[in-house]
Amino acid sequence: MGMKVLPTEEQVMFRDAARRWTEQEAKSGADMAAQWAQFAELGWLMIALPEDAGGLDGDVYDNAIIAEELGRGLVQAPYVGVAVTATQALLALAPDRLEAVASGEEIPLLAHVEAGQGGDPSWVETRAEPAGEGWVLNGTKTAILGAPLATGFLVSAKTPDGKIGLFEVAAGAGHLREYLYFDMRPAGDLVLEATPATLISADALAAITYAIDCEHVVESAEAVGVMNTAFELTREYLNTRQQYGQLIGQFQALQHRLADMFIELEQSRSVVLRGLDALVRNGPDRSAMAAACRVKVAQAGHFVGAQGIQLHGGIGVTEEYPVGHHFRQLIAFEMRHGGAGAQVERYAGMMEL
Repeated sequence: MGMKVLPTEEQVMFRDAARRWTEQEAKSGADMAAQWAQFAELGWLMIALPEDAGGLDGDVYDNAIIAEELGRGLVQAPYVGVAVTATQALLALAPDRLEAVASGEEIPLLAHVEAGQGGDPSWVETRAEPAGEGWVLNGTKTAILGAPLATGFLVSAKTPDGKIGLFEVAAGAGHLREYLYFDMRPAGDLVLEATPATLISADALAAITYAIDCEHVVESAEAVGVMNTAFELTREYLNTRQQYGQLIGQFQALQHRLADMFIELEQSRSVVLRGLDALVRNGPDRSAMAAACRVKVAQAGHFVGAQGIQLHGGIGVTEEYPVGHHFRQLIAFEMRHGGAGAQVERYAGMMEL
């Protein structure tokens, strides 16, 4: 089967529903918990799950459609972190857990990133040690988006035999240092000091790597949504702001810059489709394409966001003008998982194999 380019009729329905929700509900001031209940009610948490796991038998294409719409409205609830990253890990290792995730009853988040990891999924310093009939973990996991909302964490840790296992830590078992991430989304670092944990899998690296590849691509789709709104805000501004008695959008030099923004946006959409295709095929190029997707979208997002700020002028960086908020989220996307530079190295290393 070839790469999907056009959405199915069902995907168009999901996209339209997500767009309406983002335009209406996201402006209502509802907190993340209230947003999450609505995600579950709308079926967005089960959309990519097989039917035997209580899902709608979709795939990551469906996740990406919803994520792009949520990105348009800078929705803070960690849709990708739960409905994609944690869900894909559990689908491979503990599918019986997914019904509770799909219903919104459980909100697990993957706690894998560590300081010094640099975008390499196999780099884990957190340690797991047997303790009685269970396990205890020692280490620190960083930059967990949406952490205050989580009911539990799926924590990667190195076991005594040197393999990377996946463990569950209940919310409140470790010490969660809460803060706002660079883009003002609630986040947290999970500090583990002889923290009790339940073993999910003693050999989980392959499942974790696939889940993170999915995160790279679907987060890229979310960033395309952020970029899209930055572009639309800039186009609208150029077509309403007057200078010397003339709309500044009529100046050819500014039209060219707007066209460059549009080109970067559309190229990003195309590379996300390539990344999604690689995930569904799950071939040897999957991780390389996921890394390439993240790099291209990060670079394009930086360009589009920066151009949006410049074309707005000084007011673009004020809190009152949303284009600056979108640029901030695009920079945060670029910074995560070791930054675009780390993903270039990951791509290059895999292409040499």
